[in-house]
This record gives sequence, structure tokens and C-alpha cells, in this order.
Amino acid sequence: MFVDASVIVAILNQEPGWEELMKRLSGFAGLLYVSPLVRFEATQAVARAGAGARKPTAEVLLKARDLVDQFIVEIG
Repeated sequence: MFVDASVIVAILNQEPGWEELMKRLSGFAGLLYVSPLVRFEATQAVARAGAGARKPTAEVLLKARDLVDQFIVEIG
């Protein structure tokens, strides 16, 4: 199954419905695919959410990248 950036962002930011998305990913028995572009888009979105009204700093981007990467590893 292909995992889109919007799914990753919704789960990491605990947006409405994130529990159901996580349950579906956890219950999927096949392979999960995340493209490099999805990784980039999710990192940017998580960083923007973490920066609030400001432009994300390099530090915020690095933290967001680490969160996204950790999530991708955890879902397998």
C-alpha cells in the first residue's frame, strides 16, 4: 500500500481521524511504500505545523525530518 504524506501528517499531528488511519496501517499485512517525495512533503508539513506562524528554522526542519523518518521506520 502506498502511504501518502497527508496520512503521515495527520497521524503525527494527531489530526481528527488519526487513530483510524493508524489502525488501518497497523492492520495492513502487506508492504507499505513511502516515496522520497512523500517523505519531503510530510517533513515540510510537520515543520510548518511546528513553527506556528513563523517560517520553520533549520532546527525545526531537522526535528520534523527525524519524526517523519522514525514514523516511516516504525510502520515498516
